[in-house]
Amino acid sequence: MNLGIIASIILAFLSSMFYGDVDVVAYVIVGSLAGIYSIRQYKDRAAILKAGLTIGASNILCLAGLGILRQTPVNFSDVVDQLVLALLSGMLAAALASLLLPALETLFKLSPTSGSSSCRT
Repeated sequence: MNLGIIASIILAFLSSMFYGDVDVVAYVIVGSLAGIYSIRQYKDRAAILKAGLTIGASNILCLAGLGILRQTPVNFSDVVDQLVLALLSGMLAAALASLLLPALETLFKLSPTSGSSSCRT
């Protein structure tokens, strides 16, 4: 099993325990799996931005699905807030990854063109 999948499941359950809401498990797992599978074909740094957009889109779909399952009444301002924040969470994840990637490459002595961190710019 992939380490990223295991870490996302653990993070989802820890987040659920922290917030006390089961919906958080679905939200974290969907966003994490979207990030894991959208970055698998990592070839350049623009792939991180695409992965952030994929995470945001999947978070939007997850929130919509949870809203349908909960049968919550539709309030336009709440829906817009959730959509913007879901997309923003994906973009912030991409920004954080872009900021940390050079430091992690240096720390683990990986060049941008080597092995698992193959970045061809």
